[in-house]
Amino acid sequence: MLVVALVIVGVVLFFMLRGSGENESTDNAATSQQANANSNKQTTPTAPAGMVYVPGGEFTMGRDNDPTGYESPAHKVTVKPFFMDTYEVTNEDFAKFLADTHNMYSTQIQYSRIVSHDTARQPVTGVTWNMAKAYADWAGKRLPTEAEWEYACRAGTTEDYAGNLDSMAWYDANSGNKTHPVGQKQANGFGLYDMHGNIWEWCEDVWHNSYNGAPTDGGAWLSSGVQEQVLRGGSWHSAAWHLRSARRSKYSPDVGSFMTGFRLVAVVRT
Repeated sequence: MLVVALVIVGVVLFFMLRGSGENESTDNAATSQQANANSNKQTTPTAPAGMVYVPGGEFTMGRDNDPTGYESPAHKVTVKPFFMDTYEVTNEDFAKFLADTHNMYSTQIQYSRIVSHDTARQPVTGVTWNMAKAYADWAGKRLPTEAEWEYACRAGTTEDYAGNLDSMAWYDANSGNKTHPVGQKQANGFGLYDMHGNIWEWCEDVWHNSYNGAPTDGGAWLSSGVQEQVLRGGSWHSAAWHLRSARRSKYSPDVGSFMTGFRLVAVVRT
């Protein structure tokens, strides 16, 4: 009887210890998974108010067989992570900048010419590249490079547009010949609004007639070129073809237009 009792006790202890080991293993696995999840959360920086985190990556910029030659050759570019304004800079935003300059004569002139004719949430237009740069300095941000802009616009897509154009953009077919308050259309995959249409957006880069010799690190192309700056995205006045992710345009840095505005980016601090 003693032998039988000892055998029974041994069997019970075996299964108790085995169960304890399995529970410990399960607990360790769950703890490890939670730690990995927390680590992944921590690796995505929190975007400043009004901005979106754009993860870095490699993409194909431009396209081949472009009849103008402006968008070719298609080439690989590696972009570092950055933050980008969720919306285009609005009249409301720009009015704050003008008021903060303390140059009342200049402020009144600029406000009446640029801001007062539209609603507060419509994108500011008529802004020159130089004015956009001044605003960026005031805001502690900068204009996007052309590579950053296209990467952000594509949001991982490779087609002409980052989604259904009518759902995402204001352009000549649906705008009613005017700009519209920002954020009314569908955002792209990165959570950015109005990257297609509404207004053309200034970039940091100097204009070049092709991508031959263009940087591949996502930086601005500032050498040589002509004395004009890059514009991207198309506007409320543009045909659909001008709203393509790869489409490029240009304008004098000293001249504003009722079709031009901007949005800004900020550096991700690591």
